[in-house]
Amino acid sequence: MKFSEVNQKIAVCWFDGRTPSAQVDDCDSRATWRHKLECLFFVTAFFLVCFYGADRVAEFRAVKIDFSMQFEPLVPFVAYSFVVYASAPVFCLVLLASERRSRALLAWRNAMCTAICLAAIAFIAMPSAPFLSNLHRFAPEFERVILLLTGQHNHFPSLHVTLTVASLVLLIPVRERRRRRLFCLWAIGIVASTLSTHQHTLLDVAGGLVLAVLVVYRFGDLR
Repeated sequence: MKFSEVNQKIAVCWFDGRTPSAQVDDCDSRATWRHKLECLFFVTAFFLVCFYGADRVAEFRAVKIDFSMQFEPLVPFVAYSFVVYASAPVFCLVLLASERRSRALLAWRNAMCTAICLAAIAFIAMPSAPFLSNLHRFAPEFERVILLLTGQHNHFPSLHVTLTVASLVLLIPVRERRRRRLFCLWAIGIVASTLSTHQHTLLDVAGGLVLAVLVVYRFGDLR
């Protein structure tokens, strides 16, 4: 079966909510690099349009919501944890490259796009105030780069958390225990780094976790 035909079957399941297992049994084959690149390109394009588009729209909203709590400025700021924070795309790429099941690959693609779309709606409906960090004390120029890459009004929910956790659950190696532990520790580090870099609040992280649970619950059975 061609990859495009499999996409059509998955799309039908996506929109009508029918149990997909019987319809996509024949796509439980090895995922080729072409399949992986197609999914990666689709998700990346979807992310760039929705994420930055929503941030641009939210910029014109008059009301900005502050999701931070009074004690959160006391959370230790660790500048070096930006290395872990920035590794979230690498985390997803490594998992994607190691995935061998076409069904899991398609489930990941649909889950990622759905999560990004729902998050973009939240960004526009509830634009957040910029969460000021201590980064300007160490590297003001670097802070400008971070704000350019991460946006200024799209903090809730944290897509760092959502995409990392959803990718972990959907693409985690099933049989290799050591690699599972490594990926779990890496994911925990990414989630923690969103707080230690002062890029997200606790409510941002909680919202990201809830969104991850929703998309995994919706598309997990496609694997």
